[in-house]
Amino acid sequence: MNRVKIRKLLRLVTLSGATGAVLYTAHVVIGGLLWDGYSHVRQTVSELTATGAPNAGFLRIFTVAYGFLSVIFAVCVYAIFKHNKEHRISILGAVFLLAMEVFSFVGYTLFPLNQGDSMANFQTIMHIVVTIVVVICTVASGYLIGLGLIKISRHRRIGFFILACAVIITVSGIITPMLMANNLPVSGLTERINIFSLQTWIFALSVYMFSDKNLFEKPE
Repeated sequence: MNRVKIRKLLRLVTLSGATGAVLYTAHVVIGGLLWDGYSHVRQTVSELTATGAPNAGFLRIFTVAYGFLSVIFAVCVYAIFKHNKEHRISILGAVFLLAMEVFSFVGYTLFPLNQGDSMANFQTIMHIVVTIVVVICTVASGYLIGLGLIKISRHRRIGFFILACAVIITVSGIITPMLMANNLPVSGLTERINIFSLQTWIFALSVYMFSDKNLFEKPE
């Protein structure tokens, strides 16, 4: 396979991020429709695929496909940033993105939420640990990739967009414990603000990378 074909294939692979984001959104929407009485405001996304949840097996088909595509996209982002000698901050952000996707894919597959179980349950504890790691890597990747891309003039718009999404994730994350402290049943809503802010910037970056043919040219 010559270099031209490799670049075309790599360009196509960048759409794995957008495809994964669509699959993730589909599993949330379809899961909510199939579960009678499910509340997107009160209940978390993890409950859709929790042990014992209705349609959990079916919905895990979506989440496994999403996880696989997301890891591929993160590897692709790192490889392209490194190959094109993008700003070192954005390269570091790509490392955090890859770590987040791997921890999310492997961690949530091995330790799905145990519906209705005690917080002392090992599987539930591990699910929480995975979530903490994923949240840290999510925030770090958004800020670092955004800031790194802003420093390159031709990437400035997408950089600011990613940074804006990272800020939304941060603000929502700060507000969430305040709402919980006041016993407001909106954990599902605040979680979705975080998750879909992430999915939005990943979708946007994926489409941006696919559209920018210059990313796949050999750097001078």
